[in-house]
Amino acid sequence: DSDDDGLTDGEEVQYGTDPLNPDTDGDGESDGEEVDNGSDPLQGDSDGDGIFDNIERSIGTDPFNRDTDNDLLEDGEELRLRTNPLDPDTDDDELEDGFEVQINTDPLDADTDDDGSSDGQELIDETDPLDPDSDDDGIKDGDETGSDPLDPDTDKDGVTDGQEIQDGTDPNDACSLELDSQTIIENMLLWENQDCDGDGILNGFEVYMDTDDDGIEDFLDSDDDGDGIKTNDEDSDPNKDGDPVDAIDSDFNGTPDYLEYNYSNGNSEDIEVYNVVTANGDGIHDVLTIRNIEKYSNNKVTLFDRLGNIVFEVEGYGTTQDKTFNGQYQSNGKLLPAGVYYYAIQINDGKSSSVKKGYLYLKR
Repeated sequence: DSDDDGLTDGEEVQYGTDPLNPDTDGDGESDGEEVDNGSDPLQGDSDGDGIFDNIERSIGTDPFNRDTDNDLLEDGEELRLRTNPLDPDTDDDELEDGFEVQINTDPLDADTDDDGSSDGQELIDETDPLDPDSDDDGIKDGDETGSDPLDPDTDKDGVTDGQEIQDGTDPNDACSLELDSQTIIENMLLWENQDCDGDGILNGFEVYMDTDDDGIEDFLDSDDDGDGIKTNDEDSDPNKDGDPVDAIDSDFNGTPDYLEYNYSNGNSEDIEVYNVVTANGDGIHDVLTIRNIEKYSNNKVTLFDRLGNIVFEVEGYGTTQDKTFNGQYQSNGKLLPAGVYYYAIQINDGKSSSVKKGYLYLKR
């Protein structure tokens, strides 16, 4: 054994190694050691991964396997990238190092885009691990714990989720928003066809309105005029299409009942008489208003003075403006004196008849 490498000169001739060089391939291991451990004494890097066999043994990688941890990166490449050749997921983000190299994420950083969501979780959520705000709504993906990181307007109210956070509104509630913050046109159209307050009138017909000045915009106010009667109980939309163009205006003053304060007595009956008539031309209670009378075209309304004299009588009250009481004698059009008058309302719904009686005040 001329070179004292553990192999006789004759064995070296058989293996093709240099009998005068104890480490023929210069890999730091003697030819005899390489033969003993199964390495190729003529090849310093048996698996061709760019790392000498003796180094692989010292760091624990397999000198006969280019990719010891089976993460699609050769051991030599992992040393270059400073990833762990013994751990397929160096940064513990649920993505193998080799796959991270393929998709350009950082195998040494569990959250490449620093958005608060790990690279692996972003692939599960289908967000972009290279973009901290996948939907460009002003909120990092990892911070969208309730809203959708793939939808800039989760609740489809026309306001981006990020803007809702700034406004202090709820990005998951389409009825919680600042109207002035709406910017997404297609979602604005969707929102306008919703009914946030459940009053039967679509949002689009109630925006930027606060009829009763109570600080609650009409699209969120179930009693728009604040008279104690729910909007949808004042015939705001008889044909139920969400458009109040057909709303009932009992006193024909140009303001529909649901937007005009009516001095209700809180009576829950179907027919309700607002027993004050001012008749002063201001457009408020200038005629006798009878809520829901329009539902019964087969009606008869009679008014009496204190002596029992009929001062007004008509069938089909409220069907036209000339069939309303405006504080005048029906016979001659002269003004009636202020005071108390009495009414009798006959209703026939086709199944039964009823008479409602009471009194009203005529003021001047």
